[in-house]
Amino acid sequence: MLFLHNTSRVDDEPYPRLLQEKGFGGFPSLCFMDAEGNVLITQGQRSVPAFEESRVKLQGLMDVRTQIAALGDGKKEEKAKLERSLLLAEIDLQIPKAEDAKKRAEALGLGKDDMAIVDRYAFGAELRALRGKTRELGADAVAAQVAEMAKAGKLPTKDTEAWFWQMSLTYAAKNADGELGQKAFDALSKLSIPEPMKKRLEAMLDQSKGK
Repeated sequence: MLFLHNTSRVDDEPYPRLLQEKGFGGFPSLCFMDAEGNVLITQGQRSVPAFEESRVKLQGLMDVRTQIAALGDGKKEEKAKLERSLLLAEIDLQIPKAEDAKKRAEALGLGKDDMAIVDRYAFGAELRALRGKTRELGADAVAAQVAEMAKAGKLPTKDTEAWFWQMSLTYAAKNADGELGQKAFDALSKLSIPEPMKKRLEAMLDQSKGK
């Protein structure tokens, strides 16, 4: 069921603080909630296909939870497989806290490939936290930290990749690091970037190479 709320300062507004109560700070803010009004996932991309993709993923996740509950304490091997599927589905929707996801993964004894997914998810949380400290630390200090991560071969999550590589390119341009500049530029070129932005990125790449 679709629920639409217009945040306003009109007298007798029935839910004057709903936006803040659900953890949002701006609008439009989009999410999926359960019947009790608890936020299940927030919706990033604002398009009908993206909404439908999130709905299908969320429905699949709820189905797995139902299957796990139905098993009870029996069939441990089958339950472990479902628990693995549940964790990876929740990670895909960015539901669990990074530390909780790692604890669950270790308890399940996940394999190397699955643990790589969990580790990258945790790295994404680290990047989002670092991005939130830009005002506190300063853009140059944050860019330097991101550049070190990029040079160490760490790869960002999908929701952080544009910011990650832009910060890396910014650092490369200011510090004449042509190798990092090319790496960041190549990664950004694979994303959907407006033409005016591409020209700016090209100029930063040239700067990183001392041109």
